[in-house]
Amino acid sequence: MLVNFWRGYQGIGWHQYDKDDIVHTDTVHGFGPDGNAPRRKLHARLRPQPFFGNLRSAKIFILGGNPCCIPADEETQRNEKFNEYNEMHLATLRGEVQGFAPIDRRANKTGAATYWRKRLRRIARAVYNAVHKNNPTARRLSRDQDDQPAFDAIAPFVAVIEASAYPSLNKPPVWVDDLRSSRQARRYVQEVLRPRAELGEIVVIAWRRPELWGLEPIANQIFVRNLRNTQTYPIVRDERERVIQVLTEAVTNQVVVPTPTSLVRGPSSNGTESPIEP
Repeated sequence: MLVNFWRGYQGIGWHQYDKDDIVHTDTVHGFGPDGNAPRRKLHARLRPQPFFGNLRSAKIFILGGNPCCIPADEETQRNEKFNEYNEMHLATLRGEVQGFAPIDRRANKTGAATYWRKRLRRIARAVYNAVHKNNPTARRLSRDQDDQPAFDAIAPFVAVIEASAYPSLNKPPVWVDDLRSSRQARRYVQEVLRPRAELGEIVVIAWRRPELWGLEPIANQIFVRNLRNTQTYPIVRDERERVIQVLTEAVTNQVVVPTPTSLVRGPSSNGTESPIEP
């Protein structure tokens, strides 16, 4: 569903993508010399970020509002030293990335890495140490050690879905909610993630804009923030214990991640080909 919507995207900014009807007069094409831009306008030359992560293997889904942006994000898209990360970003939209790109080593020194590593580091460490607690040859991660092994361990099992795919400095105007991509994100949450959470297969955290996602809380499976608590870190105490538990089980069991070619179609119960909707 989401992957199929975004699979054809190849451009730099969303102005090259024709599945959304964008009001171009309410956008901004870059930051000024002082590093500022109109705070509620969409940034027209930054790549859309509708989701991060492998939607088929993820066990934890964080529901956001829309991607924030800073002047350094423009440099990330232009500078050749970030080519690997930029290709990984495009591959995510095609459903070809096995993990959560912002915590991949190739994302180092990008704005996305700075943002998400800070918010997931504590959980990644806890999961890594829990998985290896009975392994005498594995080292426990302490504060002054490289966290990359821990991030690598949880990367296949974490995903973020944004209510709006397009970056801005602050919450965008309300018309963004009516874009086809925004409606598709909400449909995916309601038709795919909510039933899976009800079955106990995944955990969903409605972190930003909980009123828009339209979810009801379910103990240990769907966490819905109240409106006063949407600006805190994505994982708060009552959510953290459950997230660590689920990720520890997933890493321990090492759920098989499908190859990119299996993201499109798979066999149905009668042996014919049927769509798989990530």
